[in-house]
Amino acid sequence: MTEPDPNAGTPAEPTAPEEPAAPPEPAAPAEPEPTAAPAASGPNSGPLGEERGVGFAIVMWIVTLGIYGLYWLYKSFSEVKAHRGEGVGGVVGILLCLVIVGYFKLPQYIGRMYSAEGNQRPPVSGISGLWVFVPYVGTFIWIAKNQGALNEYWKAKGGDSVASVPASSTF
Repeated sequence: MTEPDPNAGTPAEPTAPEEPAAPPEPAAPAEPEPTAAPAASGPNSGPLGEERGVGFAIVMWIVTLGIYGLYWLYKSFSEVKAHRGEGVGGVVGILLCLVIVGYFKLPQYIGRMYSAEGNQRPPVSGISGLWVFVPYVGTFIWIAKNQGALNEYWKAKGGDSVASVPASSTF
């Protein structure tokens, strides 16, 4: 048999009333996630692209039967996107060129780079894409205008003065 508990009939000893716990310290407000780039990195603040010879690009485009042209388009779209921080990249640029749109987008992006730097008359614009419709030489004129504009821009941006780059016709 079990023995009865000697404390069974006695009242429990009173315990000291518990003091209310201090309210928890308010948590420091979480810093919001940045949604945009800092003000110091405005448009056209990315890395500069590579200057390429216009004649070299045209000759290589012909010699490689257009394979160099795919590389050139890829690099041009990629460099412009990296520098501007917006636009389409290399692969999408090539795909857009397959449906003609890319031939208008690249000069448009280049023209916007110039405009963002204060040049009121950029050397190329979206309408420069019309050059690809000129038989035989149109594509080569288009390459020369776009690569020439990129070369001038990269060179001037290295000296921080794109607004002084001489404007040529938008065609």
